[in-house]
Amino acid sequence: MGSDVVLLKRLRRLEGEPLMTSTTWLPADLCPGLETADVSNRSLYELLSAEHHHTIVRGTRTLEALLADQALAALLETRKGNPLVRLEILSYVASGRALEYSVAYHRGDRARFEFDVANTQSAPEEMA
Repeated sequence: MGSDVVLLKRLRRLEGEPLMTSTTWLPADLCPGLETADVSNRSLYELLSAEHHHTIVRGTRTLEALLADQALAALLETRKGNPLVRLEILSYVASGRALEYSVAYHRGDRARFEFDVANTQSAPEEMA
C-alpha cells in the first residue's frame, strides 16, 4: 500500500531562458500544506526546514549526461539532440526516512555543478 505524496513540477529560468526542469516527490504526511506553498522563488530545502522542521542529513545524487528528446527540448527551449544533464536526488532526514525523490534535467549548455565532499571516516594515521 502506497502513501500520499506531494508532487512538485518546476521549470526554472536564468536570465529569461529555461535552465532546468524538475519533478519532486515528497511524503505528504511529512509536509502538510506543501501542495499550496509558493516555491517559485524560494529554496525547497529552506521551506522544508523553516516551515516543516526537516533537515536533510544525507542523500545520493546521480549525475548522467544524455541527449534531449523532443519533449525535453521543447520544454527547455533547446534542440532535440542537444546535451542535457540528468540529476537524480534521493534525500533523507535524521530518522532515516526518505524526504525527497527528485529528477531534474539541466541544459548542458547552461549547467554548472559544484560538489562539496566531506570524509565521514577517520583518516588513516600518517606513516612514521
